[in-house]
Amino acid sequence: MTRAIIFDCYGVLVTDGLLPFIDKYFDGHIKNKQQALALIADVDRGQLSQTDFNHQLATLAGLSEVAVESEILQHRPNQPLLDYIKISLKPRYKIGVLSNAGSNRLNELLGDDHVSLFDSVTLSYESGFIKPDPGAFATAANRLGVKPSGCIFIDDQARHCAGARTIGMPAILYRSFDQMKNDLGQLLDNN
Repeated sequence: MTRAIIFDCYGVLVTDGLLPFIDKYFDGHIKNKQQALALIADVDRGQLSQTDFNHQLATLAGLSEVAVESEILQHRPNQPLLDYIKISLKPRYKIGVLSNAGSNRLNELLGDDHVSLFDSVTLSYESGFIKPDPGAFATAANRLGVKPSGCIFIDDQARHCAGARTIGMPAILYRSFDQMKNDLGQLLDNN
């Protein structure tokens, strides 16, 4: 039986500027794309500061740091999803966030009212686990006091959903709000 729903931040709760940036500037340049993805992993682990990340990514892309920041920091709250969480999900389920993040910017990205919807926030830089590592999902479930099988994980990346499934946590690949709401409704109805 589902007791908790865990959401990814970037690409689900808020729009993501970083992955579209990587695709835009490094698509077709496999070595540079791999270097950019390695930089993302380093900042997510907390091994690289945001300033150093921006500098190295700008150098790799041949852009100024200002240009990089203006593109990758284009985050907006997913208001329909946040409203759905508040009205339909929060009264019935524990709600968590699991994100590969190099720092805690949730209050800045979502605002205090929306952050208060979450019973637990698990960020890679402080937990030491980066999705799709099974430890990330186990930590998020543990912080909610729920077994992995009692959670549903929602992310915009298939490899992260696959990681959740390796520990028995059902997962939904987020493509749009309507699609996610439909898929989640079907999973919850089958409980």
